[in-house]
Amino acid sequence: MTFYGKEILAPRNKGGKRWWTDQPENARSILAQQAHAIEMELISQIYDVLEGRPEDATIMLNQFDGVSVRYDKQLKGSWRNLHDQVIDAVNVRAEELQIPTSLEAAVPSSYPQ
Repeated sequence: MTFYGKEILAPRNKGGKRWWTDQPENARSILAQQAHAIEMELISQIYDVLEGRPEDATIMLNQFDGVSVRYDKQLKGSWRNLHDQVIDAVNVRAEELQIPTSLEAAVPSSYPQ
């Protein structure tokens, strides 16, 4: 199957069989799995940036299409720099993969500006 001019292969297990054997391949299901894999690749960049900084930020919730991050308020205004690094890392990876998306981030009003 092709999607936006690129060949999309059905997900298969280690034995080479489709993950579901009693149903025909469903294009929407295959595309959903491929999209989720891409989302996870992009989200993994957040973990890469924050991995070495456990005292500065914590990933509080991993969601299907994003994460919730708590920045340490002790950082005062410098938390914004770390926040921008997270956004930049995701956006750079999206550009590398030629995925037309960007990370959206909402900042609570309780964070110091």
